Amino acid sequence: ENGFRQIYYAWGGGKNFITDTNYTNGEPATEGEYITWMGQSAGGGWQIFLYHIPTGITTQLSTSTNNANPKISKGKVVWEGWVDGGWQVFLFDGVKVLQLTSGDLAINPDIEGDFVAYSRKDISGTYRAVVYSLKKGEAKDVTVGISAKHPKINGNKILLAGEVFPLTIDDLFLLDLVPLTQ
Repeated sequence: ENGFRQIYYAWGGGKNFITDTNYTNGEPATEGEYITWMGQSAGGGWQIFLYHIPTGITTQLSTSTNNANPKISKGKVVWEGWVDGGWQVFLFDGVKVLQLTSGDLAINPDIEGDFVAYSRKDISGTYRAVVYSLKKGEAKDVTVGISAKHPKINGNKILLAGEVFPLTIDDLFLLDLVPLTQ
């Protein structure tokens, strides 16, 4: 539409457009009655949006220079936002936006229920998978290495490079594990 990519959902045999902008939209993620996506503003930066199908309300979640890779679970959205020269993980918890990480590069967020998984890349180039509990407000290291670059959550399981990690999310938060060090 209008020479730009737009976001829509299919319902009742038709396309229901939720964007009609003079900029490109992309990377939609959906769950239930929610759709999240990236929209490229006139200034060139990408912003994160959330649409609630029953109410027809669109909310812009980000305002910083550049944002990417949105994922959604139960109305909560995680994404990467560019801060001080590096990517960090942000969360919209249904009420407010929180920056979950700082320091080392934080990328590839995933969310399911009350848990967020993401990858950290330190100055030596080593990736570290992390799982963050929204209820506890704390993060636990999972493992290091290239398999930690794209962690995913599936139920109570942690997936690393498509393989199931031996500990469940519950195990991570029940055990008093020593943080991973280099």
